Amino acid sequence: MEERNKSAAFGTGAFPPTIDLKQLARVEQWLLTKEPPKYPFSINVQLSAQGEKVYAQYCARCHGRNGRDFNGEYVGDIVPIDKIGTDRHRLDSYTEELAVTQNNLYAGYPWRFSHFRKTFGYANLPLDGIWLRAPYLHNGSVPTLRDLLNPSIQDPHTKDPIRPTVFYRGYDVFDQAKVGFVSDVSRFDDEGRSKDEPENPTKYFRFDTQLRPGGATPRDRNEGNSNAGHEGSEYGTMLSAQEKDAIVEYLKTF
Repeated sequence: MEERNKSAAFGTGAFPPTIDLKQLARVEQWLLTKEPPKYPFSINVQLSAQGEKVYAQYCARCHGRNGRDFNGEYVGDIVPIDKIGTDRHRLDSYTEELAVTQNNLYAGYPWRFSHFRKTFGYANLPLDGIWLRAPYLHNGSVPTLRDLLNPSIQDPHTKDPIRPTVFYRGYDVFDQAKVGFVSDVSRFDDEGRSKDEPENPTKYFRFDTQLRPGGATPRDRNEGNSNAGHEGSEYGTMLSAQEKDAIVEYLKTF
């Protein structure tokens, strides 16, 4: 964590001769003891108890026992991109050369970096405060926890709901049912304004997860925004609707 914080400080203008290590250490200690805010709305205790059991079966090994106990067989492990299946563009943008360069930052100082390395997947992380961390996946391509428990492609046989391919980001009204922020396209006009607040002039950001083949540049092709991955029987997207609702209710306690 120390190297991560020093790297972030470097990116915002700190230099080796001027970096304030004492204040950085103060921030680090604050982060280590800071508790996430408690869920401010009501929680269905019975449904949450059901969700705790399902979470223990499908989620705890990778993400910890709960929002305070991070013990789990695979917590912190790197899951290969071919297994997790999420968008790989952020992973590919961090190259071996960049890792080497980053480890040369602060060369000649006692705190020279040595832990940055190129990996081939994404790490399993604890879920403390997860109810307030929408949108989800590393690229923010899934708007709510409930959506994350749906697959990205519809099964032609079951016709079960899938993750939204397009939604709006930036609106700060909380969706208590899906756990995230109100984002459904039906709640916004063509310019991105909230239909629920006609007096609100803000135009919110329309996030499109769909690839556009044939574009001249990665931006034209909309690369990096895929909402695929973290799905299948191992990740809970094949559970019943009731089991998914129960997990989401339990995650409100994190």
